[in-house]
Amino acid sequence: MDAIKLLKDVVTVAQKSNDIDMVQKVIAAQEEVIELQDKVFKLQKENNMLQEKLKRSSKIVRYRGIPLITIEDDKCKIIYCANCYGKEEKLIPVHITDDIYTYCGTCGDRSNIKYSPDYEIIKETLKDVSI
Repeated sequence: MDAIKLLKDVVTVAQKSNDIDMVQKVIAAQEEVIELQDKVFKLQKENNMLQEKLKRSSKIVRYRGIPLITIEDDKCKIIYCANCYGKEEKLIPVHITDDIYTYCGTCGDRSNIKYSPDYEIIKETLKDVSI
């Protein structure tokens, strides 16, 4: 049975007994239950958001020596700015020029993919992408 409904029933019984003190205490308990239900709802919402964040974070692929990331199993093979993701968890695609230079239009970071020890992996990631 729902706690709020149960407390409403108790209020009704208390009102019939004309015990004002009991009615006030039951109403106070009802308000507490409503507050607790609201807190539980907010915590469930926050928990869901954190689980989504953790799930998304586990799919991030990082590259050594260069602030670039990709998302595991991303069919579009987009390369994102690791600086923007690290600061605000925003996935900002970088601009790629000459197959080796990247530029983030949001934070202004410029990188050369060849400086990464993972250069060949990055190039493999980009092989099907038209630049």
